[in-house]
Amino acid sequence: MADFGQTVIIDRREATYVPCPLCHSSEVETLFVRHQFAYQRCCRCQMVRVNPQLTAAAIKALYRKGYESKSRFHAKGPLLIPSQQRRILAKLADIANQRGRLLDVGCFEGQFLRVAQALGWQVVGTEISTMAASFARETCGLDVRIGALETLALPAHSFDAVTFHDVVEHLPQPVHTLAEAARVLPPGGALYIWTPNFDSLTRRLILGQQWGAVIFPWHLCYFTPATLTRAIEQAGFELVSITTRNWLLDRRDRYLALQNKAGLPPRSPSVLRLHRLLDRASHPFFAWASDRGWHLGAQIGLFARKNR
Repeated sequence: MADFGQTVIIDRREATYVPCPLCHSSEVETLFVRHQFAYQRCCRCQMVRVNPQLTAAAIKALYRKGYESKSRFHAKGPLLIPSQQRRILAKLADIANQRGRLLDVGCFEGQFLRVAQALGWQVVGTEISTMAASFARETCGLDVRIGALETLALPAHSFDAVTFHDVVEHLPQPVHTLAEAARVLPPGGALYIWTPNFDSLTRRLILGQQWGAVIFPWHLCYFTPATLTRAIEQAGFELVSITTRNWLLDRRDRYLALQNKAGLPPRSPSVLRLHRLLDRASHPFFAWASDRGWHLGAQIGLFARKNR
């Protein structure tokens, strides 16, 4: 194993070897290696990480390259409010005891911010992509700050709720960033996290290391309900609820797609409809299993409260 902090070049991209982001241990079990990146489980806390990890500069270049291929669907026509987002915002208001100020970390072009704003929240976003943040500001009129959360020096206790949608898996030091989220919340403030579940049936029994949700090296950490709970507790939160849902039956290789100017191959509309139907049909099963402590779905939804 290379020394921590050692930098290597993989496919002309800079990457660095790192210890466990949760307990800082160097004891690991390598689960598999893909595209020269090892996927390792910590022997002490069971946290899974990619090693080496792409540096911040290399990741920023990847995001810049991939930005133009993403759809700006939410800016076209009337605002649609998915029922799941409505439920998330209602529970955040219940935890925080108000619909106050909401911070969405890694907000991209601001779709969730627009929904929250329409439902009565005062909203602010953070985003490391300058192009995405500019789109959110100029086209959607949103207050989006450019940069990583911990670099923005937002005032303490200035928000009532903080959300991370498909973001914590991108963070090199997730506990540090979550602790910054705790700092900008008052005691009793609300937290929501949505991230892939490394212990899901999809990864363990169906797609394995081919699962598209965990094979891109710019996802740096791979959580299970247990390790995500430990991370938020280290950061100063107490768990309110945790559940899993969906299948995420996607095996497209996003790293290989970087070499293709066309990006990821599109999935047919009929396949997408089938996957949505399957997710809806299986939601009662995953909810029933989560109630019994069996977190089998492909995505984790976690609510927490800042310690008083």
